[in-house]
Amino acid sequence: MKTNIKRILPIILPLALVAVGVGAFQKRATASHAAPLAHLIAPDVDRDAPLVPRDRPDLAVYSSRNQGESQTQVYVQSTGSLKANLVYVDPDPGELVAVSDDGTRGTYRRYLSPGKSVDVTVALQPHQS
Repeated sequence: MKTNIKRILPIILPLALVAVGVGAFQKRATASHAAPLAHLIAPDVDRDAPLVPRDRPDLAVYSSRNQGESQTQVYVQSTGSLKANLVYVDPDPGELVAVSDDGTRGTYRRYLSPGKSVDVTVALQPHQS
């Protein structure tokens, strides 16, 4: 038994440390944004994970789609606000894949067909997209 533990310990220990590290990072990155977004959970809406700008940790930016529809909306929400601001609507399916450090721009990936997409720059200020 001791021989088996000595053989698998070098494999299991690094994997466990990586898993703990990733979990701690995800918890730290999203913990402050979980409460403001919790009231928006609806069973018929698919929301992507929020993106947090590096220089604006008080903002959460995310995309969502109503089930059965191809149209995608992009929202910006402040942690102190219960209301999310709609900043962009795209008629095609896609998702927000990146946000600038200052939170003023985002990259929306529009899916055209399987294996084919195009990236669109989106202004994350209301009524400017």
